[in-house]
Amino acid sequence: MLEKITLQPAIVNALQHGTTAERNRQEDAIASMLPDTVAVHLVPRNSAGALVPGAALDPAGLEYVQRAISANTPAAPEFQALGTPSEHYDMAVPVRDQTQKPLGVLLVSFSPAPLKTRLEQSLPSGGYMELQQPIAGAAAQTVLTAGEPAATEAAIVTSVVGNSRWTLIYQ
Repeated sequence: MLEKITLQPAIVNALQHGTTAERNRQEDAIASMLPDTVAVHLVPRNSAGALVPGAALDPAGLEYVQRAISANTPAAPEFQALGTPSEHYDMAVPVRDQTQKPLGVLLVSFSPAPLKTRLEQSLPSGGYMELQQPIAGAAAQTVLTAGEPAATEAAIVTSVVGNSRWTLIYQ
């Protein structure tokens, strides 16, 4: 869905020629289309190609966006602000003009609550699942859980989730 949004002429124009107010209007419009959105940022590039983040973009979000634009492909979803009231996961997609020149990035932050609900709904009775995300320079960190871990040595199935950096553990 985010990739389709980045193709809309109004989004391209907002990053190419739009003012901050126009980008804010487009961010609001995008947020109204996507359920469970915490924040939306259209992050333009300047004439030198550097990102021009808005004041509302935190350092972790900026670092995530920079990785997305350097890869020039949609970034894998990533949890931010773990263990805090503002915990969320981000998804970023580069925005390009008609000639495929990168104009900036669409960054959308989502509440983890619906993702946790889906995990809980897919959990068989007596099962346990956890979603893990690798942390730079450290072991993977658990970002969501559902159910209770088995007290005995139960079989464990590990699976990478789509094109994300997330791993799902099932017990």
